[in-house]
Amino acid sequence: MSKGTAFLGWGAIVVATAALAAFAAVGGAATKTVKVTITDTKITLSPKTAPTGKTVFAVKNLGKKIHNFRIGGKTTKALAHGKTATLTVSFAAAKSYPYLSTLPKGQTKGLKGVFKVTKAPQATTGNAKAGKAVFTSSGCGSCHTMAAAGASGTIGPNLDTSKPSVALITSRVKSGKGAMPPFGSTLTAAQIADVATYVYASTH
Repeated sequence: MSKGTAFLGWGAIVVATAALAAFAAVGGAATKTVKVTITDTKITLSPKTAPTGKTVFAVKNLGKKIHNFRIGGKTTKALAHGKTATLTVSFAAAKSYPYLSTLPKGQTKGLKGVFKVTKAPQATTGNAKAGKAVFTSSGCGSCHTMAAAGASGTIGPNLDTSKPSVALITSRVKSGKGAMPPFGSTLTAAQIADVATYVYASTH
C-alpha cells in the first residue's frame, strides 16, 4: 500500500455475579458469568463456552431432588429445589472441561456435559473509536477490505479473512513490509495503538 494510505431470573445472585464481570486492571480481561440450570434430568449452561481466565457459574436447582454442580475440580454445596449458589473457577488452559452433578448418588444419569474453554481474546491498549477515525482519515480502506469500515480495497490483505493479531497490525503499521511502507514516523504511538485496536476488534 502507498505512503498516503496507512494500513490498517437469578435475582440477587445474578446481580452479584454481574459485578464480577467488570474488566480487570491488567489486559482488559473480563470475568465471564455462566447461568447453570439443573433439573432432575439435565444440566443446561448459558453460554456453553468461555475464554480462559475466571468464570463464575451462577447455579440454580429447579429439580425436585437435591443436586450440586461440579466443574474444574470445584463443587457447589448440595442444593434443594429452588436454591442457588455460585462457583468461581479459573481456567488456565483452552480445552473442554466435563461438568456434572454428583447428587443424588446413583441417580445422576444425564446430569453431565462438557464446557468448552477457548483462548482468551487478545488484550488491546488503544481506543477503537479513535482508531476508526485514523483508519478512515488515512485512507486504509483504499488498500484493504474490512466490512466494519465499509472498505473494499484489494491492494493489501483482506482484513476480514486474514484476521491479523494486534501485534501484527502494530508491526505492519509501524515498520511496514513489502509494498507497505513504515508509518512509525507519520503516526503517533497512540494512533497506531488505536487503529490496531479498531482493526482487531472489527475482525475478531
